[in-house]
Amino acid sequence: DYTAELMIRQHLLSPLDPAQLPNLKNLAPEFRQLGHDPEGKFTVPYMSGTVGIVVNTERVKTPVKGYRDVFTPAFKDRIVVLADPRELVSWAMMTQGVPINQVNPESLAKVRPVVADWIKLIKVFDSDSPKTALLNGDVDIGVVWSGEAAILWKENKKFQYVLPAEGVPQFVDVLAIPAGAKNKAAAHKLINYILRPEVSQLISEAFPYTNPNAEARKLLTPEQLANPASYPPGNRQLSTFHDIGKAAADIDRLVTDLKSAR
Repeated sequence: DYTAELMIRQHLLSPLDPAQLPNLKNLAPEFRQLGHDPEGKFTVPYMSGTVGIVVNTERVKTPVKGYRDVFTPAFKDRIVVLADPRELVSWAMMTQGVPINQVNPESLAKVRPVVADWIKLIKVFDSDSPKTALLNGDVDIGVVWSGEAAILWKENKKFQYVLPAEGVPQFVDVLAIPAGAKNKAAAHKLINYILRPEVSQLISEAFPYTNPNAEARKLLTPEQLANPASYPPGNRQLSTFHDIGKAAADIDRLVTDLKSAR
């Protein structure tokens, strides 16, 4: 989503033709006119999710409600997190009451000691398959993509998913057409095809994230809809990333420096 926001600003995406996308009607209302594309002119969401906490309840007996409960000396070398500097820094920002898109020298200076302490506790950085370390028993707790958490919960109900009390990052994966595409009609057909409920359902089966397609959700099984990682209960405040320009490099540099010093 925030990458698409940047691409829209740089005129790298082609406007969509709604007349060629009749299946847009299948999108749930909350996935229309999102922050990265307020008028829905350039992108179509096909998958969404959150970043939250997975707890192996057979190994962790203390209550875990947020990031402060994860990053404690009691869990040193028992934690897996995403290998994503912006995610890691955003979690620290939320514990300090700093909005996740308010990235500037002052906010980074404020969270630097927090991130430094956290990095010393983490055993595994993994964005590709953070569930693996949890399944193998190498770690007992993690901050991971919700789809990974959904697979863990389906494998064994001991893996519980917790939306962090301090705040919940949400992401939206989108489809778009490059401005220089040579066959935009075919691209529209592909997007419209993916928006078919029966096709979107197949995506949910393979990747159990939150499906923005309301009609596809009607085809999911009760067990899929009851997965607390795919469709978390309750109404938490969700935060989405926006493009922060050159400040992204500042985040990368901060995390790289702290990792090298751990």
